[in-house]
Amino acid sequence: MNPMVSSWLAKPANRRWAAGLTLGIVLLCIYYPVLTHRFLYHDDWLHLSSRAPSCSASTMSAWSRLTGRAIGQYVLCGLFHAFPASDQASIARMIVVGAIMLFAFLQWVYFEILGRSWGAALLLALGTSILPGVLVLSYWITAGSLIFAYLASVAAALLTDAALRLKNNFPGMAALIAGACGMQVVALLIHQTAAMYFWTLTAAMLATRLTRGLRTAVHALAGYVFVGAVTMAGYFIWFKYISGFAAQLASEDPLRGTMFSGLAITANWFLHAILPRASVLWFFDLPRGFGFAILAFFLCSLILTAAHLAFAAWRRGDRAGSFLYLLYPFVIVTLGLLAFSPMLVSSFHYEVFRCLIPLSALIFLTGEVHFGRILRVDQWPASIRIGAAAGITLVLSCLAIHSLLGRMVLPAAAEYAFFRSSLLDATRSAHAADRVHVIVPIRLRELGTDEFDNVTAERVQDIVPMIQVISRELELPVGPITHSFYGQPFDHGVTLILDLAELSKSGLWKSLLASDGPPSPPVKSDIYTYQSPDPTDPLPRLLIGYHCYNLVAYGGRIYGLPQDMGSRLPVEFSSGTIEKFPYVIVGSTVEEVLERVP
Repeated sequence: MNPMVSSWLAKPANRRWAAGLTLGIVLLCIYYPVLTHRFLYHDDWLHLSSRAPSCSASTMSAWSRLTGRAIGQYVLCGLFHAFPASDQASIARMIVVGAIMLFAFLQWVYFEILGRSWGAALLLALGTSILPGVLVLSYWITAGSLIFAYLASVAAALLTDAALRLKNNFPGMAALIAGACGMQVVALLIHQTAAMYFWTLTAAMLATRLTRGLRTAVHALAGYVFVGAVTMAGYFIWFKYISGFAAQLASEDPLRGTMFSGLAITANWFLHAILPRASVLWFFDLPRGFGFAILAFFLCSLILTAAHLAFAAWRRGDRAGSFLYLLYPFVIVTLGLLAFSPMLVSSFHYEVFRCLIPLSALIFLTGEVHFGRILRVDQWPASIRIGAAAGITLVLSCLAIHSLLGRMVLPAAAEYAFFRSSLLDATRSAHAADRVHVIVPIRLRELGTDEFDNVTAERVQDIVPMIQVISRELELPVGPITHSFYGQPFDHGVTLILDLAELSKSGLWKSLLASDGPPSPPVKSDIYTYQSPDPTDPLPRLLIGYHCYNLVAYGGRIYGLPQDMGSRLPVEFSSGTIEKFPYVIVGSTVEEVLERVP
């Protein structure tokens, strides 16, 4: 490294400025897609459709209190009151992205305090800030409240570490410990699962400081365990026996309200579903076996680290220390269980990435510490270390951008445009939407478990508020809304039919009905009469899917598009270069394009 750069980074204030700037730029580039399209997701539509003037009157308030998230309701209320309409939801998402940047910066400060180098701390903070679950926080405003619980949890860890450094100042230590407990309580009252990130940071601290001596590591671990255990126990006693919410939750939602039941079923679910899913980290597109491979690699590095430290203690004649070092893998495993404990003590088995963040981050952080120690990365030349860190950062950033844009933002934006344009079409055709019927893909019959695999309207009940919000913002009267699943009969006398099953086959969403084969050739009654498309219409309108093509009306013309470019519709039409793509067919009428479809 250049001597001038090294001397400049030697000052803590300069390192913090450089780290904050680097993390801010990289994360802003990664999360920029959440600002480029109009969309909402899942419960966002429900909260927006029932948004009340005050937080206490909103639907989210009662549910937040019932689930023990007394502070979380105000976070959600603030996020949903930050934007007036659904097409401006990027304001709330930008607030969440800003919180993610702060989350990354505080983690960098924490890792550097633990003794990690400037670059290693930066890489660790970046890696945990683009895990799949954190990507969801910038996309789904309702889940975005979790990032504020993570912030409080990191603040609790920083205060705990600061308290342990005041060895002889007992009043100051007590004040900092009290502050750490307070921040952890805030995290628990925002979201219990996210508050467990404190145990992830505890594991990272233990893995880093273990080489400094067993006494130092055990002393620090005791302080962290005190803060985490006292707050967890106090919160549990309050929620279970004092607040009265536990009994009410158990009666309204037994799956969420039931605790400490089904141990064998929970253990099997944790071992076969959660661990491999949490272990895939950013490579969630790969098979589940890849998660088992990463988990096996993590356990091997954990055991090798413990064996090496135990053998070194044995050679020094420290028999007791050697035995304690052998217990290190069990301590890390225990911390991992604590990081997922809110889900383990309940029969509510929810296998989503946003719940796996503490466990995934623990595997990533402690695994990196062990792997780096085995490879002796600290002895590598500075140029190689910097090059490796830059390469890893580039790979992770590309993976995150691809996931955020291709599998999350664009499908939701296409769905929003589909609903909005369909309602506008009905009005322009002088047909008031006094009845709306939605044909739902078969996938929506089941409760999805992955934010990345589901369409935006994950459940049927999310479709109604979506239509209500869009029609209200467009000032369009909409009557009763009904639905049927793909292939089921329904009353064709309704005014407006929204065929989401056809949209799911078009390539805008991941095809969920591929086993049904290609659609039958359309007849004239199945085709909308768009022989003279409106040239002033600013939005592309999906007309019909025919074999491997989608027919789309835009700008007064009809476009025949291969279905594999369907996910790029919101981008390419506005660029004006759609006609230059291979195999694109352009015509003035539907019949003209159909005749040229191969």
